[in-house]
Amino acid sequence: MHGVFLLKSYHSDRYRLYDESDFVRALRWQSEIHSQGLPCPQIRMHQGAQLHSTPSGQRFMVMTFCDGERFIPGQATYGQMHSLGAATGLMHQISWWER
Repeated sequence: MHGVFLLKSYHSDRYRLYDESDFVRALRWQSEIHSQGLPCPQIRMHQGAQLHSTPSGQRFMVMTFCDGERFIPGQATYGQMHSLGAATGLMHQISWWER
């Protein structure tokens, strides 16, 4: 595996507040968004799982790193806003398809 990756670690106290199936569903949705060509990091799988844990129980996931820049509030162009709206609309279509 080559490239730049991001390791996201979930704080154990916050993790306990949620059902693990919610995390798995969100990661699956993110994978679907990526596979549909939307600008979204790819979740990396290992042994068929997207959510992993260390021997001590620390939960984490690995995804590709997507370089980019933040919009400066009030300074986004018409084209940037149109692109953002189109991507958001496609994400909503995918979320309805998953239900």
